[in-house]
Amino acid sequence: MIIRAGGAAAVLIMLAALVGCGGGVAAPASPSDERAARIADEQIDWIAKDLGYRENPRDAEQVAAEFAPSRSDSNGPTIAVETLGWAGEVRQIGQPATIDVRITVDLPETNNAGFGGTEPPGHAVRCYQLVVEFNRYTEYRPLDCAPDAAAVTPAPKPIERLPDDAADRLGAALADADPDTLEARIRAAFDEGYVTTTTEVRGKELIATAGVAGERDCVLVVRRADGEIVRPGFDRIQLEPGETGCRTALYRD
Repeated sequence: MIIRAGGAAAVLIMLAALVGCGGGVAAPASPSDERAARIADEQIDWIAKDLGYRENPRDAEQVAAEFAPSRSDSNGPTIAVETLGWAGEVRQIGQPATIDVRITVDLPETNNAGFGGTEPPGHAVRCYQLVVEFNRYTEYRPLDCAPDAAAVTPAPKPIERLPDDAADRLGAALADADPDTLEARIRAAFDEGYVTTTTEVRGKELIATAGVAGERDCVLVVRRADGEIVRPGFDRIQLEPGETGCRTALYRD
């Protein structure tokens, strides 16, 4: 059963059903343990909401690095979030990546002010699998926790992004380019192989773009007929899949 973020309450219901059916999930030993289990369910629900709608290509390890590992220690619950493994890529609809997560919650003993006595400490260990798919909201499902499963810390490759000085590079290349050298000068301005460039000679204007496929990241620079270098605005909706993309056609003179 896959659960959309916001449906954390359904997790405890399903766990209870598994216990009644011999599903191998141990029932909480006390009300404090039950409260700890609810906190774990709320935590995975929050993680799924935070990962949200996936519209940029990533591999599973890159997504796992967005939230894990973490540990929260305070006067209240101690919550540890660990990744146990991941697989796949977030690049195509119908081919989701998965990330296995373990959440451990420990509740301290607390005094019931005004009622006498104390509330005993609580403890819960819950495992889940996040289901992350391109152009979909992140979902999750509960997993049986494998005994002594080792946590793994994500160490992903860097996300391919447009360099911060991309516009300056385009401007410098345009400044001394001519129609014959334009394409070569613009391409030479970027040694990052993942950056795509386009060029166009339109009348006496030289136009160039640089972008990163899948990131909706694009700069457009124009050398006007009088030699002025400008960055015209454009409708960023045109960077969405199926639209113009990062191309010189973005420039409406």
